Amino acid sequence: MKHSLLPFFILVCFCALKAQSYHPMPISGAQWNVARCWFFYPGGWHDEYAIKMDGGDTTINGHVYKKLFLETHHAPGTEYDSTYTHFLGAMREANRQVFFISEYQCLDTIERMAYDFNYTSPGDTIYTQILTNGLTQFIPHYVTSIDSVLVGTEWNRRINMTDESGYFNESWTEGVGSSLGLTYASYWQLTDNSYDLTCFYNEHILNYTNPQPAYLFCTAPLPDIQCSATTSVLHVQTEQNFTIYPDPALDELTVSSIIDFHSVHIFNVMGEDVMSCVYSRSLAIQNLVPGIYYIQFMDEHKQLKSVSRFVKE
Repeated sequence: MKHSLLPFFILVCFCALKAQSYHPMPISGAQWNVARCWFFYPGGWHDEYAIKMDGGDTTINGHVYKKLFLETHHAPGTEYDSTYTHFLGAMREANRQVFFISEYQCLDTIERMAYDFNYTSPGDTIYTQILTNGLTQFIPHYVTSIDSVLVGTEWNRRINMTDESGYFNESWTEGVGSSLGLTYASYWQLTDNSYDLTCFYNEHILNYTNPQPAYLFCTAPLPDIQCSATTSVLHVQTEQNFTIYPDPALDELTVSSIIDFHSVHIFNVMGEDVMSCVYSRSLAIQNLVPGIYYIQFMDEHKQLKSVSRFVKE
């Protein structure tokens, strides 16, 4: 009995020790794929996000951050199917805490700490911030358990948590981030939509697939997302041939473009065409209700040339 138990005991100890080695966030080529659903989307509708890190640096207030870009695939498979890329923001890690600046998500340039991977135990509370406009306070996460998951060839520590009601659950994995997606940690607070990490790539190689995305606000048929073994060489479009401002906008949206478009279509987040007009460098939007909108620029052949996003105050 002693001889038969010894190898098993050594194996258990080896796995436990392996999982204790800290795994920081990537700093070069990485990609987090996320599925998003709004509660009012028609059945089968969803958005697919790819958060991409190309290894580029930016320095803000003396700290060096890694640049992040967001590629949005809006309503795939529908008549509103479109893809566009924005600069999402920047990320840095220090002392096992992960900080973000994202004017795109937060509409400000305040640094927020979205993760704290320091030592914790079941029953502890972790306080972090959420990347959204108007919220800077630290919110509690109640640790329910800690385990390890295989990421690539390494066992990475995972912290499983719930909110104070015990209804919403979330997991953070070292080197990967939230089960909701890298920049959507704690997004269970925004209960009109859901986010689910689906695939995580490091250096273009699939390292992790979420085995059980929740798809909480998706309406059947649920997204059927298959992770490919690799991603294509990371190429992020950082320049557009136009800009729109101000953002958020109240009554008027100004388009600064080096080319002339033919027509403009503005869609709400449900994919409804709420405004269509001949292209102008000044667009009157005072009749739109406050919210998030997507604006499409078309050429004279009714072909989509560019897409952007703005917020109506």
